[in-house]
Amino acid sequence: MPHATNKANAPTKSGRRPRGSLSSEAILDAAFALAEEDNLDALSMPKVASRLGVGVTSLYWYYRSKEELLDAMLVVASGRFLGQLPDYAGLPWDEHCRSYFREMRRIFHNNPVLCDFLIFRSMLSTVRPRTLFLDRIDREVSILLDAGFAPETAARGYMAMSVYTQGCVQKTRLFERTGEQENRFAWHGSDPIWASQSPEEQRTYPGMEQTQEYWSVSFAADADFESGLEFIIDGLRGRLKQPEKPARKRAAPRKQKTES
Repeated sequence: MPHATNKANAPTKSGRRPRGSLSSEAILDAAFALAEEDNLDALSMPKVASRLGVGVTSLYWYYRSKEELLDAMLVVASGRFLGQLPDYAGLPWDEHCRSYFREMRRIFHNNPVLCDFLIFRSMLSTVRPRTLFLDRIDREVSILLDAGFAPETAARGYMAMSVYTQGCVQKTRLFERTGEQENRFAWHGSDPIWASQSPEEQRTYPGMEQTQEYWSVSFAADADFESGLEFIIDGLRGRLKQPEKPARKRAAPRKQKTES
């Protein structure tokens, strides 16, 4: 998501920033803009300083290290991600989960920097984003509990859908970043990848040939994601506690007529 630059705070033609215009917010804006132009791994304090037209030491009055700056960016990224994730209250549990995880995947796909922060960066190291995520997870798990799932099924079901969604996003993101399609399991045109093997390497793969039309280059295309999510939801549906049926009343035994 591109960020507008505040012209009043932008560097002058001389390359110097107006006195008193540097702030923690301006540093964060510059850092996000740089991350969006390149990627999060390439971000550095000297690059942020150059973007702002200040000496790198000026940044350390606000953020003592790159890690501290990244922690502050993580708080912002968490808020932006959760702010885009709708509340699907009122939908049946299965449609709720389907919509929730579809949207999670869409947000990450459309916002690579949020994806890099919240999927590739290891831990939520500050209290605020951790609390924000726990609040949302609590609401989602409660949806499953209210639908009648046992506590263990609700917890493991949510984790399965979350890890699956993030895994698909990660797979797609890595695929897009490397672009190494030739090194990935794929079919080129109408020919299976093993068609390019040398004669001495030739082998047959009957199972893969039979299912060839259902494979994708990244293993995480739209159809792949939808199928996998539906598999999990179907599995959960089979574990939904069924309401107990009332015991059938037994008919009173008929009294046998006695012969007079």
